[in-house]
Amino acid sequence: MARKKLPTMWDVARLAGVTQATVSHVINGTASISQEVKKRVSEAIDELGYVPNAAARSLKQNKTYTIGLIVPDVHSGFYSQMAKAVEESAREHGYITFLCNTSYHPQLEDYYINNLIQQQVAGIILGYGLVDQKVCNKVLNARIPLLMLDSSLKIGDWQVPSVEVDNLKGSWLAVEYLYNMGIKEIGYISEPLYNNTLKLRYEGYVKAMENLGCTINKDFIDIHAKEYDKIKMGYESVDKILAQGKPRAIFVSADQLAFGAIKRLTELKIKIPEDIAIVGYDDIPLSTVVTPRLTTIFQPIDQMGKMGFEMLKKLIDGTKIPNKKVVLDPKLVVRESA
Repeated sequence: MARKKLPTMWDVARLAGVTQATVSHVINGTASISQEVKKRVSEAIDELGYVPNAAARSLKQNKTYTIGLIVPDVHSGFYSQMAKAVEESAREHGYITFLCNTSYHPQLEDYYINNLIQQQVAGIILGYGLVDQKVCNKVLNARIPLLMLDSSLKIGDWQVPSVEVDNLKGSWLAVEYLYNMGIKEIGYISEPLYNNTLKLRYEGYVKAMENLGCTINKDFIDIHAKEYDKIKMGYESVDKILAQGKPRAIFVSADQLAFGAIKRLTELKIKIPEDIAIVGYDDIPLSTVVTPRLTTIFQPIDQMGKMGFEMLKKLIDGTKIPNKKVVLDPKLVVRESA
């Protein structure tokens, strides 16, 4: 059986009673078209099942409409939410997103960077802080716009365009909240300090403790040496800390680690927050589902992803960005765990 011929832009124009140029303007948003004409064109597209030819559009305009987004862990609530925000914003502007998951392996990062360059994507977003100057230079030498999310990097006098959250402030908010509740023995659980984001988060905890006059007990601090299942990391950290003593509260560098800590404390019949209060970081959706519901530091993840793509699109379009480093404010969200 012969394959049915796919509808063309000419078919859409004929059915809608407009020119092919008008159909193109409606699809690409490249001219001011009346709502009535837009409606006719949209109805014709739906009726015919017309799908614009992305390859032809790229050829005609001498640009691609794909971007690359590289993240270290798609299972992480934080990174999956970030990826969703970037993808939705990109789609609204007619771009397709290639999602690349490195699982924290530098070799995979290099593999994806090379492939995205070969694919000649319009731009690349690095959605984490495990990035060095070599990676950035490779992308820039390929003349592909680059943007970072959740971290920042300066190469000499050049600031890599970025959108991140004030991690020092976030940690301060958490420690200050516990201090104002009369709690001074505050432990800390963290992933490996492999990037600037987590380093700043830990630095914020230390500075807040010192400035508020709280003694830092190293026995109550567990910073993991390597990355693995985050819930398991938090779970095992509790045993390590309790083997040394019992802090009145624990501030945790990520919500998923906090979920593991809550699980272990519950198994040990240690009451939260009466015996040990827990404060997380990120405010991912599952924070409202765990028992007790997690008190945490809210990061505007959706806003970060949306702003990140919009900044990247400006770079793709050759528009100057007045502020290359955007820093968003975190907020304390009080629930039941502290």
